[in-house]
Amino acid sequence: MIALGLYELFIHKISNLPDWLQIRNIDELKAMLIKLVKVVIGISFTGRIVTWDGNNDLLGYGVGLGAVIAALSFFLRVKIKEEKETK
Repeated sequence: MIALGLYELFIHKISNLPDWLQIRNIDELKAMLIKLVKVVIGISFTGRIVTWDGNNDLLGYGVGLGAVIAALSFFLRVKIKEEKETK
């Protein structure tokens, strides 16, 4: 997805992409990357839960990942709000 966005931004526009995959500027590409990182973090934590052996502390790991997801979501919300105000 990121490679497709970079290609579309800097090389050539792709005409038959869905709206959610069309990248018009670098900020949209950053937002897409942040969303992908949040999904990967969630999948990583789910994998830890599934393979949990009972010895490791999942609470600290989950709280840490939750804090990262919350910070990324807050950043994304502020960025979108700034874009709407400048339009």
